[in-house]
Amino acid sequence: MKKCTYCGQEYPDDATVCAIDQQPLVSDAPSQVEPQKESAAPKIKPPLMVRLREWHLYLGCIFAPMLLLFALTGIWQTIGIGGARWMQALSSIHTSHGLKNGGGLSTPLLRGFILVMAIAFIITIILGIIMALNQGRNRRKACYCLAFGIIFPLLAILIRLSR
Repeated sequence: MKKCTYCGQEYPDDATVCAIDQQPLVSDAPSQVEPQKESAAPKIKPPLMVRLREWHLYLGCIFAPMLLLFALTGIWQTIGIGGARWMQALSSIHTSHGLKNGGGLSTPLLRGFILVMAIAFIITIILGIIMALNQGRNRRKACYCLAFGIIFPLLAILIRLSR
């Protein structure tokens, strides 16, 4: 039996790379030639790419909720929805003002592009969260980061509202 060096998924002995993340597979069974010495063997540091993926996973979970909020409020600002008070309040977090002369740089074509971009951004964020929770090496850390990314901005807003 072989295991993925990144996600730990098990594969038959004839497999060479992980089907999920394309990482090399290593034999799960200890070598018959050299018995493993747990105390003497130094711990192997994960490759740089594995570390970068971990950072991407955790930072993505922290910032995904705010990115979703910005994308959603951007959509309803772009298409002109915003009559409800809660929508206006959420939109005020990141609204930008027009140019000093009162004009703007937006065109219908640009607004359509921004709308499609925001929807695609929402989809990729949701897929990223799903991958972080399903393929991450430490799902508990990913859940903690995701919870922090939800709770911290909410606390900041509640503190602002309480003043």
